[in-house]
Amino acid sequence: MRVAVATDNGQTLALHAGRARMFLIYDVDEDIKWKVIKREERPNPHREFVMERHRAGLGRGFGGHGEEHPGMHGHGGGHEMLFKVLSDCNVILAGGMGPRLADDLAARGIKPMVTTEKDIARAIEHLIGGELKAEDFCREKGKGQTEN
Repeated sequence: MRVAVATDNGQTLALHAGRARMFLIYDVDEDIKWKVIKREERPNPHREFVMERHRAGLGRGFGGHGEEHPGMHGHGGGHEMLFKVLSDCNVILAGGMGPRLADDLAARGIKPMVTTEKDIARAIEHLIGGELKAEDFCREKGKGQTEN
């Protein structure tokens, strides 16, 4: 199993998957008692896309959750950039994630998971042990994390 963890600092889960600086990719060998056998770092190309839109005034304050941005379906090519980086992953863990990104990931066979566990090592350990407490995705403006 390959797990992508959204992070800004390499130690804790990012509060917003779409704005995370990077993804740490963990290969977990299910045949060796679910042991992490490899870890790699991948930059998040979607981050700059999201940040540029927010700087241009096209972010959260423009259209809000669930509404389309003019000339774009959702985030347009933004999510596609992210899918290219995560296409070989089975699960993505984050501290927060919008429902549109979660739905798009699930449609591509990547299981999105949001958790309140902040520490990456503990989150991976709990995931491997089947004990990770998954939280809801952001479904309403102003509650939980912001939309990707």
